[in-house]
Amino acid sequence: MSLFDHYIPDPPLRCPVCDSVLEDWQGKDGPCFLLTWRQGIKFPVAHEWPDESVSDTKSFLESWTLPSRFVIYTDGCRCDRQIEAYGTCENGVWMFAEVVTHFNYRPGSLTSAQDEQQIRDDLKRWIENESR
Repeated sequence: MSLFDHYIPDPPLRCPVCDSVLEDWQGKDGPCFLLTWRQGIKFPVAHEWPDESVSDTKSFLESWTLPSRFVIYTDGCRCDRQIEAYGTCENGVWMFAEVVTHFNYRPGSLTSAQDEQQIRDDLKRWIENESR
C-alpha cells in the first residue's frame, strides 16, 4: 500500500487552461501518513487513522511538519490530465502554492536534460493549445 497526504490550498488553485477549481490534491513529499494539510496552518488539520490507533490526536498531528518545498498533484478538471503544483513553507507553515506550468517548472535531481525539455514542451502544449 502506498501512502500519501491530502492538501487543501487556500485560496483554492484553478486550472490555468479551463479555469476549473482544482480539488482533491495529494502528495508524497510530506510525511505520507494520510494526513490532511491546509495552507496557512503549520500542522495537519486531520488524519485518516482509526481513533483507537491515535491516543492523543492533537499531539499526533503536531508531531508532523512539511518540507520547505514540496509537490502536490490532482487530476480533477476538464483538461483530463494530472496537474501538479508547488508548495512552499516559511517557518514551517505552508504559505504559497502555484500550479506548475512551463514558465515555473523546476526539474528534480534525477531529471535528465532531455526529460526536462520534454516536460517543459508538454506543459507548454497544454497551456497554449488548450487555452485557444
